[in-house]
Amino acid sequence: MIYRLALFCLFFITFLYSQATAVIEETGQKVVLFENGTWQYVTEGQTFKQVFGEWQKSIKENQIEKYNMYCTKGFIESHVDNAERFFRQAVRKKFELKISHQRQKNSRVVLDVEIYRNNRRVDKVYLYLVQNNKSWLIDGLSENKQITNLFLEGNIFGHFHPENLPSLPELDELGKNLAHLHEKKKELNVTGDFVGEFSQKKYSFKNAHYSSTFGKGVLKFEFKSGDKGGREQAYFFVKRGKDNWGIYRKSSWISIDDFFDDAKH
Repeated sequence: MIYRLALFCLFFITFLYSQATAVIEETGQKVVLFENGTWQYVTEGQTFKQVFGEWQKSIKENQIEKYNMYCTKGFIESHVDNAERFFRQAVRKKFELKISHQRQKNSRVVLDVEIYRNNRRVDKVYLYLVQNNKSWLIDGLSENKQITNLFLEGNIFGHFHPENLPSLPELDELGKNLAHLHEKKKELNVTGDFVGEFSQKKYSFKNAHYSSTFGKGVLKFEFKSGDKGGREQAYFFVKRGKDNWGIYRKSSWISIDDFFDDAKH
């Protein structure tokens, strides 16, 4: 009786496992069924170069489902420069991707990837990979060399962008107060050459993003442009000081370069 029960348990466990994994007949690649009901490629045992090769192949074959299986959830769901955005561009423009250099630190890799169209080099991006449970996944890409070391050191995600950062109540309050500075003059706990603009122009505060790792944030405003009632955007980049906030840069768009370019302030 005990022997039969043991055989039944062994059979049941084997059945469950067989339902959770599968092998694609055409390619021999193993996939696993996750709790959310999606199938994902198992990259365990594959080097990051092999993962890159399969990822690039999915672009050539216009298979976004397979492409996403080699990307992290954070890269796929990023609000800015997400995985699908690059996929659509690469498919449309028929990108050919070639690795020119690689750097690795522990479970993180940066690949310098040259982009070719019609056998002509047209651009360069930095591809960020992370290793999780012995599997390599692509966590993002950018054209910004400045952040590659930050990624390798584990300070940021591969899909880092200021607009992906969370808000901060204190920074939200600062943005609202700055927007009303033209109505009532009051002392605010903020310094910088750009503070005076809020006394001269009517800005409408939209949102704020903040990184506790770097003590920096960005405030998004809108303002009226021209006589036709058009609206434009303005971004003010701030850094937390010991006793106040300092505005170190203003831009008409939000970028990684502006976020980190506070060397002079």
